[in-house]
Amino acid sequence: MLVDAAISDGADGIAARPQETAAQFKMFAVYQAHQKEYLGGMMRAIISKPGGDDAIARLVETGMKTPADIGVAMLIADMFGVNRTPALKKIDCPTLIIASAKSDELARQQAAANQIPHARLEKIEDAAHAVFLDQPDRFDELVKSFVAKLPANNAPN
Repeated sequence: MLVDAAISDGADGIAARPQETAAQFKMFAVYQAHQKEYLGGMMRAIISKPGGDDAIARLVETGMKTPADIGVAMLIADMFGVNRTPALKKIDCPTLIIASAKSDELARQQAAANQIPHARLEKIEDAAHAVFLDQPDRFDELVKSFVAKLPANNAPN
């Protein structure tokens, strides 16, 4: 199961989306210079129903445990390091992709679903990136439905 995340296309993505990549690198600089403020803004952007300022503050404090330079390095490695798209065709099990209907990466998530032989893409309305927080009942419904339709595992214990 993949949850509102596009699969990294590595350096190929840099060439394919130069403006998006440049904007992302500008945001990395903001993250390094103003980590707490950046994390606060990020949390408000990825969670549309945050549960109040206390919830956001707790998430920001958790994020602050990762030094900014390490956080940026992790993001760069994840987003631009290895092209993982060739692995999609090798996935040979049922796969559920749950995405926010308003995700900026929806087209890339659909492309990933098209590459996985037994994939299903489900979009959740009225949710930001953290679909499981914004629409927990719909998220649970999709996961339960997906699991219920999986073939029984006959492997020995």
